[in-house]
Amino acid sequence: MTAETVYDAKPAERWAYFLRNADKLTPAEVCRLFPDQEFSEAAGVLEMISQTPEQLLAYNARLKFQRDEAARMEQATLEGEARGVEIGRISLLQELLGKPVWTAEEFAACNAAQLNAMADQMQQQLRARHS
Repeated sequence: MTAETVYDAKPAERWAYFLRNADKLTPAEVCRLFPDQEFSEAAGVLEMISQTPEQLLAYNARLKFQRDEAARMEQATLEGEARGVEIGRISLLQELLGKPVWTAEEFAACNAAQLNAMADQMQQQLRARHS
């Protein structure tokens, strides 16, 4: 099997070629010949285990940073979605109570606890109105 034929080979043959030639392949060649994510990850692992202790520490620090950043982004997304739901709830309650609907700037000035308390208070007002 050659580099030209490996792309169309069976998975076991592709892995065999990869393992036999990984030390000779550049990261760009790995991406071109093996576009599957598993091969990129395997190339990363092989590169990692061939590093010096200092390079390994730097690699692990980069990996930790990437994971931490992904977790921060996921948390921010979840918080943003929850805030959007709460703002939508408040806007609806303001309309139902005949109050002026706040602007984006007014909502931005409140934290999540304030928004939640405001929504709960308006919901109680609406219930009292219908009792």
